[in-house]
Order: sequence, then C-alpha cells, then structure tokens
Amino acid sequence: MIAKSEDSDKSKSKTAGSRIVIFSGPLDHSADPISWDSMGTVAAELSEVYRIVRERRIDLILTDERRHEMTAAVAGKLRRTNGLIEIWAVTGHESSSAVPDFFDGRLVRDLGSDGIAKKIRQILADKELLAKY
Repeated sequence: MIAKSEDSDKSKSKTAGSRIVIFSGPLDHSADPISWDSMGTVAAELSEVYRIVRERRIDLILTDERRHEMTAAVAGKLRRTNGLIEIWAVTGHESSSAVPDFFDGRLVRDLGSDGIAKKIRQILADKELLAKY
C-alpha cells in the first residue's frame, strides 16, 4: 500500500513538472546550483516558451529576473491561451528590486532546490483549489 502511494506521488510530480516551464537566464543554466531540469521544461528562448504554451497545458512559468523579454505584453500573450497560467519571477535575493505587476509572485534562489520545489507544489495546490470553485 505504501509503495503505491510513493508511485502515485512520483507520477503526480512528473505530471506537475510537465506543466511547468522555466524561462532560464541568459547564461548557461547548467552552472546554476538549482536543478531546474528536475522541476520542469527549461526554455532558453522566448520562442520556445510560446511553442510549449501552445502545445501543452501549462500551469506555471518561472522566469529568470534577467529575462527582459518577459514584458506585460508578452505575459498577456502567453495568458491568452490559458488565462490561469501563473508567471513568477525568479530573483537572486529577497532584497532584489520589486517585480513588475504582471508577475504573480517571486521565488528567491536563496531557497535552494528543495525550497523552490516546495513553493512550486504550494502554487500548484493553490491553483487546483481555486479551480474547484
């Protein structure tokens, strides 16, 4: 019985990861201490983000704060396919400058991989709860 529960959690995690896009920073993300590949689909170019959002149901886009291509207009276009897409900024530190209004929130790299993964689970759980109502 416990094994089934663990398998179920793994499949939920895998499914959740397929609904997440990470719009990585302009630098090589492989040098990043956060294991973004384990959390979702990493996209290095805005055109990739558009393609993925068109092809799949995406619940969450995490955007590196250094990606200046992510503007209010771009966020609006991404949300046209699914108005419930959450777009969060990933910042270096809690004290980073305020994020623009078109972002739904901010994740701080200082949380580390485990902290960010936990926050992602919270965001997705909140979205599922809202979808019920």
